[in-house]
Amino acid sequence: MVAEELAAGDLSVAYLFKHNWCFSQLVRRLPERLRGETVWRVCSEPEYLLATAVTEVGSGSDNHVPSDDPALGLQFRAEPDGDGWILNGTKMMITNARMAGMYFVSARTDPTVPASAGATMFAVPAETEGIAFGEPDDKLGQRTSIQCDVHFTDCRIPGDLAVSGVRGGHGDGPSGANIASNLVKAAMSVGVARSAFQEALQWSTERVQGGSLIYTHQVVSRDLGRMRSDIEAAQSYVLRVARLYDAVGQDMDHAMAYGANVFAREMVLHVARLGMEMFGGRGMMGEWPAEKIMRDALTLQHGFGTNPLMLITIGTAAAEEALRTR
Repeated sequence: MVAEELAAGDLSVAYLFKHNWCFSQLVRRLPERLRGETVWRVCSEPEYLLATAVTEVGSGSDNHVPSDDPALGLQFRAEPDGDGWILNGTKMMITNARMAGMYFVSARTDPTVPASAGATMFAVPAETEGIAFGEPDDKLGQRTSIQCDVHFTDCRIPGDLAVSGVRGGHGDGPSGANIASNLVKAAMSVGVARSAFQEALQWSTERVQGGSLIYTHQVVSRDLGRMRSDIEAAQSYVLRVARLYDAVGQDMDHAMAYGANVFAREMVLHVARLGMEMFGGRGMMGEWPAEKIMRDALTLQHGFGTNPLMLITIGTAAAEEALRTR
């Protein structure tokens, strides 16, 4: 997968393009007057990027397992205004903010029902009046991938820029882009783990300790074997789910994508730690590759829901399916 290969080189570069891949399916829902221009700019202008704006100060992982309480979840508001909408609110930690040419923004269009039924995703061109940005976030890893808060103040957009929600033009929240995002993040975890393994493998065939190359020490060769085996398992898992997604699209069980993402994220953390330990004291030094890889691996543990939340979702879905089939 392209995401895996880019992440194996540098996770920030992979993140830069992630939103273009995951949300390109929403471009086809843009009105004709905007669709052709957006496709042309994505294909011809390297600096033209897409961004998705979902996370808010009081609403993060719960967006992916929404509550039945209308008072919880997304609070960013979209109010009808004639033939358009007025957007107000703040989104936080938005990847590609300041650089993106188009923002796909999730907003509450009906606050009287749960967010899963009363939210809509809008396409908001960057030049829309009323958009402002906070300072770039200072992050542990992915340091060349820009994230910052985005403030929307009385942003008016035409009604045809509602790109999700099919009941009267609004009301059923984001689309299957959630599945694609989980799969891409899983693939990026595999890519970072591959980088950790390759650096450790090269170091083990160069570093001499106790009179011999360190790969000849059983504890090192065991760790190399564990790293390679874990990467192979995660890569196979992700590819299997990706092929299923290609076959059935967004009708696929979301738990499949959640599972691949959780497995790969836990794997990359373990592999990066083993690689860092193999470098000894050098592993924590900024001029050595293991330190950066470890920081990047840690950043992959968040985004599109936490691991515990996803595992709860998977387990609950399995139990409810078992009840239905008794």
